[in-house]
Amino acid sequence: MLKLCKRAVKHVVRRALFPHDLSHCGSLGASEYEFLKSLVERANELPGDFVEIGTLFGSTAQRLAAWKAPEKKVFAVDRFSWNPWILSPEEHERITANNLFYLTAHGHVEIVKADKNDFYRRPFAVPPALAFLDAIHT
Repeated sequence: MLKLCKRAVKHVVRRALFPHDLSHCGSLGASEYEFLKSLVERANELPGDFVEIGTLFGSTAQRLAAWKAPEKKVFAVDRFSWNPWILSPEEHERITANNLFYLTAHGHVEIVKADKNDFYRRPFAVPPALAFLDAIHT
């Protein structure tokens, strides 16, 4: 019963705070995606994989995976601590993993649950060909 009440309260709060369509939250616009695609096409010529810092629900990671060269991988980095739908970190991580399931199952994307600063200290044998920093909120 308590779980049902908690879910109902979350729903009311979401609608009160975010009465508009949330389906586009966390995504880039069409012109931004076109620009990013052009960067990916250029970066495909370089050694190294792709990194996305701030994956949210995986919309951009899906596109990076679609545009990347077949031998490259996308590292989708997020600590799942914020989302526009007021989901718990566990719900947020589960939705993102579901959205990226096919790509992770086939080795195109690796979800890295980490703080961006911790990830930056990670050693790479080859530097990334492209790093998309979507978690730089200043």
